[in-house]
Amino acid sequence: MARSVLARPRLAGLVMACILVIPGALAVPSALTVDANQALHVSAVQDLHINSTTGRVVMNEVDVSRGLARFRAVLLRNPNLLWQQPARRTFTDTLLGPTTVVAADLNRDGHQDVVVGGVSDNTVAIFWGEGNGTFSSPQVVTTGTYAATSLLAGDMDNDGDLDLVGVGEDTATIFWAENLGAGQFLSPMHVITNTTSGPRSLVLHDVDNDGALDVLVSSYASALVGWFRNEGAAGFSAVRHIATDIDGAFWLTLGDVNGDGTADAVWVAYDGLVWRAGNGTAFDGPVYSIFEPEYESFFSVLAADFDNDGDVDVLGGTEGEVGGGLYLVQNQGDGTFSKPRTLSTDIAATTIEAVDLDGDDDLDLLVASNKDDKFIWFRNNGGGFFSQPLSLDQAVTGAEAIHAADLDGDGLPDIVATIPDLNLVTWYRNDNWASLLPS
Repeated sequence: MARSVLARPRLAGLVMACILVIPGALAVPSALTVDANQALHVSAVQDLHINSTTGRVVMNEVDVSRGLARFRAVLLRNPNLLWQQPARRTFTDTLLGPTTVVAADLNRDGHQDVVVGGVSDNTVAIFWGEGNGTFSSPQVVTTGTYAATSLLAGDMDNDGDLDLVGVGEDTATIFWAENLGAGQFLSPMHVITNTTSGPRSLVLHDVDNDGALDVLVSSYASALVGWFRNEGAAGFSAVRHIATDIDGAFWLTLGDVNGDGTADAVWVAYDGLVWRAGNGTAFDGPVYSIFEPEYESFFSVLAADFDNDGDVDVLGGTEGEVGGGLYLVQNQGDGTFSKPRTLSTDIAATTIEAVDLDGDDDLDLLVASNKDDKFIWFRNNGGGFFSQPLSLDQAVTGAEAIHAADLDGDGLPDIVATIPDLNLVTWYRNDNWASLLPS
């Protein structure tokens, strides 16, 4: 049932004031009348404007404009007063255990296609997009022993189309599927390595500035973060270490933390958030600790400018015995960080992604929580201050992956997600969600 702000007594008067301050114009002077009881009546054929050169509107000695500003602040902090959870749309319920998803234009027709990796049946499948929110039946790219637990799209051979790169956490495999064009992929896939135990997260970046995308991974079982140099002709080097002997290297990301124009490595481990500087050809700077939680372990991390001050902040997600948390540490501009700001203490983030979902030029936060069975949107209200969480879907047993992309061609980022426990790949159409919320 939709929630009504009128159900809250303290807000009722403000809402009534809102009803009076409606954009438009007073139709004619005769629309103002006074009855026998000296009550003023305002009736407008069209809309009604109430303007003040001082910026104040006072009714019965109540500053309505100030009340409206306070009401707006309440809604910014807790947009659930206005929010309605979007409808769930299903891609498929036939892939067994889909765990990872990515969207990219693989056939160069200008539309986003959706690629899903399934663990239980070792399948990588593509849903070809029509650009209007409709998709083909899944086309199997490959089956075998790779069991993709993370997928990304990038042009690995510099031929102008996007290839697929994946890791198989349970098979110690890092591989890539070469796009031959016209929806066809080379079989078998290229294997970068099959000796890195427990590869977890995946990043594509030209580490050494030679014009070719390299592959970076974190591996909790091998206790390392490292990268594989793209040497051309479908070949990659052996792993080059960024750091070793890491207790629980679950997630890796990149960002220019120290502002020197080159990408630095940021990762999470049991002992907290950590970063190491890159120099444009490798990662050889000191290893710095950003934040160490006392009772929880980090499992996810993002590096992005969340407060719009021009430098890269770090946001990490933790998981503990009874829950988890989300923490933002803001960059001071030189690679040092503020004390962590707590976004939530009751959400264990399995997957997190930063995207401007409401078009206000601030990066919002998408969260999939396997432990809490939810997909969530934290709206950035500016300056790195986030709203209370907005539910995109809940009671989704085993929420795993979440990703944003414009799936229907309307210029707004939609959301695609996986629920492996239910064999579901779902998506949520962004019907201009920003119009439902205060700005």
